[in-house]
Amino acid sequence: MVSKIAAHCMSKEPRECALRHPMAQYRPTTEEVTHKEHCRMRYEPLKPSSYESLAPHFGELTRDVLFGDIWERPQLSKRERSLITLAALMAMGKTPQLYGHVRRAQENGLAKEEIAEVFMHLAFYCGWPSAINAFDAAKEAMDSQQPKHG
Repeated sequence: MVSKIAAHCMSKEPRECALRHPMAQYRPTTEEVTHKEHCRMRYEPLKPSSYESLAPHFGELTRDVLFGDIWERPQLSKRERSLITLAALMAMGKTPQLYGHVRRAQENGLAKEEIAEVFMHLAFYCGWPSAINAFDAAKEAMDSQQPKHG
């Protein structure tokens, strides 16, 4: 079964697809890069995970169902989904996943001050150590996006 977004990607031009997927970094297509390959690369900014090589179908479900369908549903904005996801990941202590989702949250319109406020607010509900770990992951993610001067 092909998700709605996967079907969308198969039927649209790469530039239009890149505009629909905020995580996509538009790359001009060539004969070697098909549109299908372009759509498979749209979530590249998230850290690659070992599960993709160990369980390719799990990787497909993550890409096509979670990010390709659930994140695209119109009932919540991507900004709202990012807030919810950051809160859930911090509450569960899933610091490694916070790294990619902090970057996604910024691309979905959250300012660094708003991300920090989510973690500060949750510190009182989820614990100080969880907040410290979340702040560390957020700082690392934000620092990795800063242009290097030198």
